[in-house]
Amino acid sequence: MEEADKDIILIEGQGSLLNPGSTATLPLMRGSCPTHLVLCMRGDLSTLRDYPNIKIPNLSEFIKLNEALATVNGTYPAAKVIAVSVNTSKLSDAEAAQVLKRVAEEAGVPATDPVRYGTEVLYKALIP
Repeated sequence: MEEADKDIILIEGQGSLLNPGSTATLPLMRGSCPTHLVLCMRGDLSTLRDYPNIKIPNLSEFIKLNEALATVNGTYPAAKVIAVSVNTSKLSDAEAAQVLKRVAEEAGVPATDPVRYGTEVLYKALIP
């Protein structure tokens, strides 16, 4: 509430809606009433790191779930996933490029590794 006069407030999330050990994500999403979301993921995994039996679902479906929960199915202002931040630190340059291309296509939004390639893609998604 102290930052209500700001145009942009960045709130770093924790955990994931997928992670059975995380109870922080949903209250953080609902309590912050976001208008924009950046989905974060590991580029080298197809399952959760600590739960290899839990597969990461289709990103477009997972994005729809995040948006619906953040807006409480239309009760709050619309929240849109505008980009995907992908940790590609375990991948070669060629593998990273391939994963980012696949993620962007599957998610329907830009994808980048901001540590490896900088934050310009995320910035342009937020401030077109």
